[in-house]
Amino acid sequence: MNKAYYWYRPHPYFGELYPGKVLNDVSAPDVLHKYPYALQSKRFFPDGFSPHGLSMLYERKFTDSDFKEPVTELVFELVRKLYFPDAVSRLSCLYASETLEQAERWKNVFQEHLGEKENQTAVSLWEIEFEGTAKAYDAHFLNVPPENGFSFMQEMECAYNYWRGVRTYKPLLELLVPYPVIVSRLVKNGKPV
Repeated sequence: MNKAYYWYRPHPYFGELYPGKVLNDVSAPDVLHKYPYALQSKRFFPDGFSPHGLSMLYERKFTDSDFKEPVTELVFELVRKLYFPDAVSRLSCLYASETLEQAERWKNVFQEHLGEKENQTAVSLWEIEFEGTAKAYDAHFLNVPPENGFSFMQEMECAYNYWRGVRTYKPLLELLVPYPVIVSRLVKNGKPV
């Protein structure tokens, strides 16, 4: 079994975490039937969805301020399918960290950039176990500021570098972990005191 560290951010699909709990992808028909076209999604996402994938593809209420994230995810997914088909999809995996130090960097990112946004507050840090291969990528490529407004070409280039495993000067690594994942132990509570 491989080990990693996962910051739990409340999501109704996962519920409460405890040692021994198994986290699976969001592929249950009783979950997917709530979303138009979701049951046919196996054509595009044979490995199912993560809660993140579900929120990117089905639970969005688009406004000018929030269109970039799901568009970026779709561009990254298309580049993955074209050039790196053996890599796990960002929309079908759990995001974790290889080390405690990397996990702490992510907690700071959540606090600085997302604040108290719903489902984004890091509540607790857990050690997780999984089988299969996980790979770390530099998340900085997901947030490259647009040069002259939004550019699909820039997004595609960032996606290509991300999937190639290019690292920026000070990489912000995210480990893409395939499901299922077993919750091993609580490492620490993350709520500020």
